Amino acid sequence: MLIAVSHLICFLSLSIGSVYDLLTTEVPDQIPAIAVLSGILLHGAASYFNGSLMPLKWSLAAGAVFSIYGWGMYFAGMWGGADAFSVSALGFAAPYGLAGFGLMHSVNLFVNMMLIGFGYTLLYAFYKAARTGGVLSGTIEEIKSDRKQFVLEILAAGAFGTVAYFVFSANYLYVLSALTMVVLYRFLKQLEDDVMVSEVAVEDLEEGEVVVSGEVGQQVKGITREEIDGLEVDKVTVKTGVRFVPVFPLALLVTDLYGGGISFLMVLFSL
Repeated sequence: MLIAVSHLICFLSLSIGSVYDLLTTEVPDQIPAIAVLSGILLHGAASYFNGSLMPLKWSLAAGAVFSIYGWGMYFAGMWGGADAFSVSALGFAAPYGLAGFGLMHSVNLFVNMMLIGFGYTLLYAFYKAARTGGVLSGTIEEIKSDRKQFVLEILAAGAFGTVAYFVFSANYLYVLSALTMVVLYRFLKQLEDDVMVSEVAVEDLEEGEVVVSGEVGQQVKGITREEIDGLEVDKVTVKTGVRFVPVFPLALLVTDLYGGGISFLMVLFSL
């Protein structure tokens, strides 16, 4: 019962954080912190009532592993602090399944997070491109202007997919995926340059916007009023990132209801 409550609190907390992320791009630290603290406390209580430290050990171990990944992505400049904190919450509050101890739950949760995150990012990118317009034509023009490099990338991707097909007995999906990734990368790069990155005068800069031009560090975080006042340049580069927090409660829900993860990958590989 205590473990189910921990999963529920984590799901509700991250769902509330998702609403904040979608509406404001800013998630109060207290929201994922509630999931982390409740996860540790509830697993500690489960250890006390069961007379075994295993629930608490699982919570602390999985929380540490998930945190290393999440905050590593943050310090690498690929995720925001809310994303990293949400991953920590998943590890501490949902380290194993409702049926009992087992590493597969954490593995499935991580894989589901990656798969759902990839699909979510694509949908978000196509949505932004459709609303803005010009991204697809810009991608085509970019490919035309850099056709030699593009041909080399296609040939390299095709060679990789062919080797995987004949040497490692991979299915045709590998070849198609390798070729698609080349075009997809170009499309996402064009989207970032045209839509998600812009120059803003410091006098028009608002607190909470993500500055990526190096004036306030490499981490993806909203700029503070003090940092704005301390800027010594006229313009900065501001990035509108993917509002990624909704991925985490969805990954937990899918994992608890269906498992998925590894089995989803096996289905993909068997196509």
